[in-house]
Amino acid sequence: MRVFGFLGGVFDKVNPWLLAAAAAACLAAEFILARKLRRAGVFLATAVATDGICFLPALLSARFSDADTAVFGVLLAVVTSLLASVYQITDAISERRRLRREKRAEENRRSVFTLPERENTFVRDRLNTFLRPEEGEEGEYGMEDGKLRLDHVRKMLLKLKTAELSPGDRLEAEGISRLITLYATKDLLSPKEVRDLNDCLAAVLKMTAKYAL
Repeated sequence: MRVFGFLGGVFDKVNPWLLAAAAAACLAAEFILARKLRRAGVFLATAVATDGICFLPALLSARFSDADTAVFGVLLAVVTSLLASVYQITDAISERRRLRREKRAEENRRSVFTLPERENTFVRDRLNTFLRPEEGEEGEYGMEDGKLRLDHVRKMLLKLKTAELSPGDRLEAEGISRLITLYATKDLLSPKEVRDLNDCLAAVLKMTAKYAL
């Protein structure tokens, strides 16, 4: 103890209960900080420093007997170990939840909409009832029926814009939106434009089904 002889009497007025409360408050604050930063090393480093700083007054203060000092040191070690264990458990739970969320998101991105044989009859009926002009068919088509398709596509595009689309799907949706805006300015559509419009509706239907909108 001669090494710390110059500190003699400095900690004699330290209140044991106040010292214990300060140690507990510091350890709790360090635990919360480490959880926010998601860094176990932050808690371990700051907790060890806190234990050392708080144990020194107990070691040197005349108000702590040898037994009190030993018990205080053990309590510091136990509380620190308990908080470290709680951190590891909560971190493992958070990591598993994060991995599950990422897995679901990855499955949604990779999932490819396939037209079922017997299920999802609404989508199947809509896809099978598109107006499909035959190749080489002459003439133009009025927008009476086309406007209904345009309105329907616009509504579904609005839903898609609020969803978390993959980069490829978002790019496709933006291209469809530009094409729909162009067709909306026309009074007549050529057979090719009608096919393009139907393809847009089919693509949007597939994306809405893919993202369960």
